[in-house]
Amino acid sequence: MALGQESSSQPVRDLDALLGLLARERLPEEVPDRVLAAAERAGVLDLLAEDGRFRERLGPRAGAYLMNAAVGALRLSELGRIAAALDAAGIRAAPLKGMSYALLFERGGPLRPMADTDILVPERDYARAAAVLESLGYRPFELNPMFRARDFHECALHNGKLLVEIHRYFLPPLRLDVDYDALWARCERCEIEPSGAIRALSPGAPHRLASGNGRGAMCYLLCPDDMLVYHCLHMGAHEFVLGGLRALVDLVRLLGREGLSMETASARARAWGCAKMCWCALGLAETCFPGSVAVRDRARFSPGPVAARALERFVIGPAVEALTEPGLLPRAEQLFRKALLVDRVDFGLRYLAWYLRERIRILVPGS
Repeated sequence: MALGQESSSQPVRDLDALLGLLARERLPEEVPDRVLAAAERAGVLDLLAEDGRFRERLGPRAGAYLMNAAVGALRLSELGRIAAALDAAGIRAAPLKGMSYALLFERGGPLRPMADTDILVPERDYARAAAVLESLGYRPFELNPMFRARDFHECALHNGKLLVEIHRYFLPPLRLDVDYDALWARCERCEIEPSGAIRALSPGAPHRLASGNGRGAMCYLLCPDDMLVYHCLHMGAHEFVLGGLRALVDLVRLLGREGLSMETASARARAWGCAKMCWCALGLAETCFPGSVAVRDRARFSPGPVAARALERFVIGPAVEALTEPGLLPRAEQLFRKALLVDRVDFGLRYLAWYLRERIRILVPGS
């Protein structure tokens, strides 16, 4: 079996079947509808649909695939317009998560389902970046009350069709210790052609994105080490239960990105305070895609034997089922896993204090 273990639960059996399909060069004539449904939930239906012959057998799900492709092309075009406007305002913009992976590994825009487009900007330009998007027809959009928190890491804007989130930090303040000035200095600048193909210009120099006006717009990407660590911490921030199998497919692709140094990435993860999250993410990748992570490379992120046993039992093991059944955990279980994933107690306590203070301020007027 692809998972190397007896699969007693239906989600794990579906995952096993799905991994088997992804590993095949040619897909079989018949695939159970249950597995196709799992592929859709796991966010990897487009990977199966790369086989044109198989695409014809998607049935009702072909519509979802085509819709994702159409919206992805629109997202790519809109990112060019946004990047051009930010560039004109002297603001650096780095697509994050799904859009950055689409630029690296896909053509013509993301084919994956995406809820929004995430863009990182320097903290000093955060308010100006939101104003630039408002000048393009976007309006502030409150996804939840914590978006009103002081020093929140992101803001959301909507134009009636697409949602864009502007980030100044990766996560809410005090949860990590990231040197963002150094991160921006390491960012890669490249050219993104109208087709969505990406072309590096030179180390530390631009990705150029089609802007809709015949010219390119500057765009940045996190360097390979930072992108890998950020991807892992984003998985961990959601306790490894929301990204589905797609998050692991992207992780395996990032592990093969040219210029990646696992030694550097592990040092950065420890400096930022997310080595446990990286260790768990790499463990999940190796579970589903054997050989994708060298033992010595994962060991660089090791949290120690006692913490490792707890993480294997309470985080990695349960997360396997969530790869085909992504969804929020009950609050108590969510908080328990968050606590296990904290590298440093002081980081966890200072974030908790900030969260409680802001939550009370928002929900209790005059507090």
